[in-house]
Amino acid sequence: MIEYRKLAIPAIFILILGGVISFFLAFTFYPEKHVNVSIDRKCYELIDNANEKYQKLVAYDRLQILKMQIKYIELKDAKVPLLMTGYEDMMDDFLKKYHFKIVEEENITNTANPSLNKKVIKAIISKSELSLIINQSQISDFFPYSESIVGSLGIQPTQYLTIEEGKSISKISNQLIYNGLKEIITSKDGVKSAECRNIQLRDSLI
Repeated sequence: MIEYRKLAIPAIFILILGGVISFFLAFTFYPEKHVNVSIDRKCYELIDNANEKYQKLVAYDRLQILKMQIKYIELKDAKVPLLMTGYEDMMDDFLKKYHFKIVEEENITNTANPSLNKKVIKAIISKSELSLIINQSQISDFFPYSESIVGSLGIQPTQYLTIEEGKSISKISNQLIYNGLKEIITSKDGVKSAECRNIQLRDSLI
């Protein structure tokens, strides 16, 4: 069960969100065919079209968070710390396209199938080049089952992003998710009422 309040992103978490997501995306992900959500003290199961809309909503939110973070970094030549993950061959090709300074690299080995070996990379890149990468990306890059390296990018804590700016991004992100969920549920397409189990219902943050 995913509760809307748990989807709401605290400001401090905005500063580490990408890193957390990137870490978990380093492992194989099997997309669910449905998702249960709780919003405004009611519970729903989202299947088929509703689930697809939900996954697109979350992916769009992740992209917008990155764009807002970049916008708040005012210094044009700022060096931005990143965390990213991906399959070895795809990561190697991606790193060759841009001017990354590698800070740390960790290999995740799949002994049963070496072609599935992955890398977790900490790197630094200029704001201008990062903006170019993000502006050329698509929502599909940020779906949880996407193999896109771009979709795994996460800006790490940096002096260029303050807690207050994180609060602003958090507020916008939370409103976006809330409005999107309400729209999905109102459409009733692929939406089923569900029993609220093992969850303490609360009013929404909005």
